[in-house]
Amino acid sequence: FALSGTNLFAVDAMKGDHKWRFVLSPYDPPSGRPSPPFPTRLSLTGGTIIIGSSGDTYTMLFAINASTGQESWSLDPSCTYSSPAFSRDRATMFLAVNDHPIPQPFMPPGPFGVLALNTTNGKQVWRYTSSSGSPVSSLGVVSADGATIFIGFGISPGGTDGTRLSAFDSANGTIKWSINGTDHYIHSSSVTADGATLMVLYEHPCLNILVAIDPMSGKQRWRLQEVNVLPTISADGATAFVRQGSHCKNGDNWFSIDVKTGTRKWSFKAGDVISSPPALSADGATVLIGSGDDILYGDLYAVDTATGAQKWKFETAAVILSWSPLFSVDGMLAFIGSADGCLHAVEVARGSPFFRTQVPADWQSSSGELMAAGAVGGRAEACEDGRG
Repeated sequence: FALSGTNLFAVDAMKGDHKWRFVLSPYDPPSGRPSPPFPTRLSLTGGTIIIGSSGDTYTMLFAINASTGQESWSLDPSCTYSSPAFSRDRATMFLAVNDHPIPQPFMPPGPFGVLALNTTNGKQVWRYTSSSGSPVSSLGVVSADGATIFIGFGISPGGTDGTRLSAFDSANGTIKWSINGTDHYIHSSSVTADGATLMVLYEHPCLNILVAIDPMSGKQRWRLQEVNVLPTISADGATAFVRQGSHCKNGDNWFSIDVKTGTRKWSFKAGDVISSPPALSADGATVLIGSGDDILYGDLYAVDTATGAQKWKFETAAVILSWSPLFSVDGMLAFIGSADGCLHAVEVARGSPFFRTQVPADWQSSSGELMAAGAVGGRAEACEDGRG
């Protein structure tokens, strides 16, 4: 699946043929004016695509049949502003919400909180509202046993309360523990497959911090400064792949680190690396890193996860957009979108081009950019900020 402007469309993963298109609210309902939406991260669960779309004065959450492109259900406008997180069985989704109707310009927003929904029909399971009015800065992840979801909150209006990380009971929304933070925003988090370590990325101008936390108690184990993106963690939970850098100093080095101790194993120097997590191959032997080596061209690097040695480099004729590479169901192909409106399929084993397909002109955004948004049954599902 790929996004271009207001269009979500499906592409045959083996042939590159276009199968269907779904238009994400091309007009702003209250005003009737054209209002290009900002799609949230695309998620695929049980044959259903979950994706949000927001305009100037509205938001919508859509559930779309992945096979046909038909809408299954949609959530009432003006209540969600995030991409969902999911329970381990995918039966429940969690959303950051604004309990106040969509604010008019220069009006303060209403209370912020978390909404848990039934994935099948969109019905509410539970709801939590932040008493201090602190917005949700990171919807977080669900623990390995499925019993807990970790959610980050930003600074409250007026700055009366700092950031905090809270562990919620995923079944009923009660809080198990909280960590009060500072002026560092909680950007994102992930948990190892064995459930032993929670990784939290705190974001602040020029000083991002990656913190490893015990998910049961909330106690810190180690921290690493100037980490640009949330790490990608190996399947055994022993290794994390991180990029060193910050908003002020754009680093180009990737590191393999020991999850238990935070110590480095190897480093890899790429070009002007884009700010999105790398992607691991199905066998865990290769990590794929997207790069824009100059303002016109992009590269996809394949790196050996054990040694940090480069296996191959795939070059594109336009900048690779900043989303992690996606994989086919069998893990044999990787998909990337580029700024010239092309979707590239690359053989993971050799780095050879498998196909390249151009988005139809009437499906493209005004800039012609395209990003790979998800693969049926694939390992990767998401886009972070919805750039078309």
